[in-house]
Amino acid sequence: MFKWSAFPFIRLSIALSVGIVLSESSSVANFLLDFWWILPIIALLMYAVGRTIQMKGLVWLFLMAVIGGCLGYLQVESRFDQHYTHFEQPDRYVGVVKSYPNERKRHFRYEVDVFQLEYAEKSHSTYGTVHLYIEKSAGAQLTYGDVVMVDKGYFDVSAPKNPEEFNYQAYLAHQNIYAHAFVDASEVTVLDHMDLNPLLAWAFEIRADAQAMIHDYVPGEQEQAIVSALLLGIKDHLDNEIREAYSSAGAMHVLAVSGLHVGIIFMILNILCKPWKEHHYGRFLFMVLALSLIWMYALVTGFSPSVMRAATMFSVVIISTAFNKRANVYNSLGIAAFVLILMDPFVIYSVGFQLSFVAVFGILMFHPLIYHKLHVHSKVGDYLWSIICVSLAAQIATFPLTLYYFHQFPTYFLVSNLLVIPAAFVMLSAGLVLLLFGAVMPMVASVFGVLFGHFVWLVNQCVMLLQYLPFPLFDWLYVDRIDVISIYLIILLIYTGVTTYSYHSLRFAGYCFLLLNGWVMWKSWSTDQLNQVVFYEINGINAIDIIHEGNATLLLDSLPDSRREEVFYQVNPYRLAQGLPKAEDSWGLLTQSGLVRGSEGYTYFMIEGLQILMIQNLDDLEMVNPVDANVVLINDEINALPDQLSYDLLVFGNRLHSYQTREIRKQCEDNRYSYHSLKDDGYLVLDLNELVFRNNKNQLSHLDNL
Repeated sequence: MFKWSAFPFIRLSIALSVGIVLSESSSVANFLLDFWWILPIIALLMYAVGRTIQMKGLVWLFLMAVIGGCLGYLQVESRFDQHYTHFEQPDRYVGVVKSYPNERKRHFRYEVDVFQLEYAEKSHSTYGTVHLYIEKSAGAQLTYGDVVMVDKGYFDVSAPKNPEEFNYQAYLAHQNIYAHAFVDASEVTVLDHMDLNPLLAWAFEIRADAQAMIHDYVPGEQEQAIVSALLLGIKDHLDNEIREAYSSAGAMHVLAVSGLHVGIIFMILNILCKPWKEHHYGRFLFMVLALSLIWMYALVTGFSPSVMRAATMFSVVIISTAFNKRANVYNSLGIAAFVLILMDPFVIYSVGFQLSFVAVFGILMFHPLIYHKLHVHSKVGDYLWSIICVSLAAQIATFPLTLYYFHQFPTYFLVSNLLVIPAAFVMLSAGLVLLLFGAVMPMVASVFGVLFGHFVWLVNQCVMLLQYLPFPLFDWLYVDRIDVISIYLIILLIYTGVTTYSYHSLRFAGYCFLLLNGWVMWKSWSTDQLNQVVFYEINGINAIDIIHEGNATLLLDSLPDSRREEVFYQVNPYRLAQGLPKAEDSWGLLTQSGLVRGSEGYTYFMIEGLQILMIQNLDDLEMVNPVDANVVLINDEINALPDQLSYDLLVFGNRLHSYQTREIRKQCEDNRYSYHSLKDDGYLVLDLNELVFRNNKNQLSHLDNL
């Protein structure tokens, strides 16, 4: 059974995380800035007067939360005046490359630490990281430590423009990246080379050499991409077909370097060095070798949170074994979390960090319960049963987070794991042998690489076949934070009830389940009451969602085949969050909708009494009579608002140029008109259940006479 009192580092890590999350609030951050010195004094006084161990423990947790808050505050580089976000857009800037090149479809992406901003007549010293995207060309790639001058400014990472869209701005902000630049190779000049971290430079060289060997010796682009992802954590070349196949099969963790891979490395070392461990000095020699190789592998693969977690845990186990001590696995997990949070406080927001730690917790808690329910006497059967138990335990622990982040559940995850976990052991071992042969025996590596590539192809085909089984994936599943917390609470209560035979825990689990059902039913009822008109911000396309009592129709003025995926990608997050059908299943063109009337220059329609006029071309709209609408959407070039047009809300479409939007904004502000710019302000949601518009004397029917 899991006991909190026995595992202090888990409690300390949770307290640190709470403080970091609270530091995101501006009021908490300001309080810490002004009164941080008072909090330790209060904690010391509480510790001095505390008479129980529990009270003293609470004081330590309070101190950890304060430390977490301070770490979270200091981690945000943009708070400080010298950061580049506090200066105007430069004409050019100078920085140093601090990352391995990340290959995109048309660009190479680098992380560049900016240290100088240059203007026409002045320059400023600064600091901070930007993403630099350089178009692919015949020129050589940048390397770690290159000092570059970029003859172009950067621009801020924009906030989401559509509802429930992935917040890429916040994602990068937690990595202290607030701007990016897209340039061609001619706009980047290498000025010098700096010797930064020699260990990291060495790791990048090994990584580049290993990737070149994989490309030379393994046949097939998909096979090369899988081996690069499996061995080195480079997922740049994985195509959508591979990603979707492995994701649908519940086997994506094999392609992301994780604790599984570190565990395989540790297992290989254990097998090879078993004779050493029988001698006193051999144990210490094994400790040095194992720690060196595991952390070198973590360094070469990019120090992902899951690898760091596994490397730290195995380090504790290896060191404890060398000194004939038994390491507590829960405390090892807590130490790993504590160290990672201290190194990077915002790692707690990483999906990989969350899934990695939750999965290991699940395996530690649920694997023994499931495994001991069935005794298999054959070694092969016991091995397969153990894989099934590990997969079930990890899935029980991670499925709430998986649903929250990815909105899907793989049906055949047990089948795929029976295949990919043994295959991952073979592929990782064979991959390391291939790299060894490539370094010393290229001819042997050529033959071995072909055989290895065929094996990878076979595994790949088996994973892809799972897609053709009935119902391979349940998708379009939406859970919010309340759902996630409730599900985890129910799981923990059931676990406590089963392991301690506690009827009260099981009863509370039942109550929580009933409350969760009530919450889900309330959300379903709320969906049935929805009456909204949603204007999406999609570049070059007018997209309006008409939502009425649980049904939705997406109206578009155009939808080229080349942009279908992009449009639906931007609309579907809001559809999913509101419990509505996919946009792919309920859309139509404005010109073909029975709701819409008008011509090429303008269209209009009425929804639940809301009158919407869309103006595409003002020249076609010769208003003989005054036209009165609730909402007017303008996409045409315009210098002044027509006097005959009356409205409650003016919406600027995303086809207007910025200077035109500024002019119309000024007119609206001078005349106190309500307005909204899709390009500047993002999407617009009009809730028809709450809006109250004035009565229109001149209805849109006047347009019939134009």
